[in-house]
Amino acid sequence: MFDAGLKLFGSSGSATCPYAGPIAITGSDPWPWQDSKSTSAGSGNFATNGAFLDNLEFADRDKERTFIDSIVSGPAHNQIAEGVETALSCILGRMAGYQKNEVTWDQMLAQKQNWQLGFSLERFA
Repeated sequence: MFDAGLKLFGSSGSATCPYAGPIAITGSDPWPWQDSKSTSAGSGNFATNGAFLDNLEFADRDKERTFIDSIVSGPAHNQIAEGVETALSCILGRMAGYQKNEVTWDQMLAQKQNWQLGFSLERFA
């Protein structure tokens, strides 16, 4: 089962924001998400216009359209920097977890670890 999302913590509660499914805020001012299909339009319970949908109901479809449009119409999306930062963030978290203490970006980069991809990039050239 695929499961991704965010769990945010604050001084008065927390929010659960899954990739798909119900969003919820717990704590001193709770807010439970309910199925918008069973809520009458204009109720205002989930958005000012009462039209709140599943948190990411169309996200994948819209990302795919935007990506294809960027290739066809330009400029093409180049998210290499974001991908590198994401991978390095994962490595930083892994290193801190194994060392059981805080690790800085500089300390992580000084390790000069080499991770094998498990496939040949020449296949894509």
